[in-house]
This record gives sequence, C-alpha cells and structure tokens, in this order.
Amino acid sequence: MNGLETFLIAATAAAAISSVCAAVAAVLGPYRVSRMLVTQQTHFRIQRSLSEEKVRIFHTLMAHRLNFTQPDAIAAMNLIDVVWVDTPAVREKWDAFHRTLDGYRFTRQQIDHQYFELLRAVAHDLGLSGKLKNVDFARAYYAETPRAESDRRANERRDAIDPMLQNMHHPAGKIVVRERGLAG
Repeated sequence: MNGLETFLIAATAAAAISSVCAAVAAVLGPYRVSRMLVTQQTHFRIQRSLSEEKVRIFHTLMAHRLNFTQPDAIAAMNLIDVVWVDTPAVREKWDAFHRTLDGYRFTRQQIDHQYFELLRAVAHDLGLSGKLKNVDFARAYYAETPRAESDRRANERRDAIDPMLQNMHHPAGKIVVRERGLAG
C-alpha cells in the first residue's frame, strides 16, 4: 500500500465517523432541545406558582392586619420562611416581627409597627412598594357591630382571667410563641 491509498482509507474512515456523529447528533439534538424546553417550562411554572402563592399570602396578611392572630393569618405567616427563602429582606422583617410577639417586652404599637414593616417588605418583593403608601398598610375597615361584639367578648375574657392572673406573676395578654426544632 502506498501513501495515497493509506490516505484515502483514512479519509474514508474519517468521513464515515463524521457521518455517524452527524446522525447521532441529528437524533439526539431534538431530544436535547425538547428536554431543555421541558426544563424551562417547569421552571416557569414553578416561578408562576410561587408568585401566585406570594400574592395569596400578601392578601391574607393585609386582610388580617387589624387582627393578625386569626387562623388564616397565622397559617400565612408560617409559610413566609419557605415562600421567601431566597428573599432575605422579607425573612429579616418576619424575624423582627416574630421576636416582638413576646408580650413581656413589646407594646402593641411596637408589634404593629413590625407587622407593617413585614407587609412593606412583602409589597416591595411583589413590586407594589411604589403603589402603596404607609397609610395603606395601617388603614383598614372594621365594622362597628363585629368590633363591639369582639370588644365585649374580650372584656368578658379579661374579667374572667384577671383574678387568676393576680395570683400569678405573668402579664395579661401574652402571646405564646412556639418554635419547633427539627428532630434528626
């Protein structure tokens, strides 16, 4: 075999290998593109779902801003660490608010202030901070009849509890905060 024949055999083998590679790429290319599209669609679906959950939680927290001890508001607050896991500003405000729930050291005004700060941080994350003013976080409607009934029940509870509390050394109205560690 001379040099020319060797070269032709090598060139033919290279062309065959190149054709096989092209065929494999033609078959796998659409699969790879399809897989990338599915991954991207899944990512967008998760992001949309997360955004919808953030809005739902914000609506719940705003709806209960006069009384954030309602079960819906508590359930919404318990999701903050998970839903805003990648948003340190919201989690910091949540932590600050959570710390104020110790009724021994903080006044209702301080607690409310921290709650409104949490609402502002959530609104900022949702892109609403430029549209809502400070007064929008504190202003709420509360019908007089339910309020009077709620006040009457609160007074009855306080009147029933006050004699017991006088024998104890705990201030009235303490909000109980529980944190659970993960067993592992």
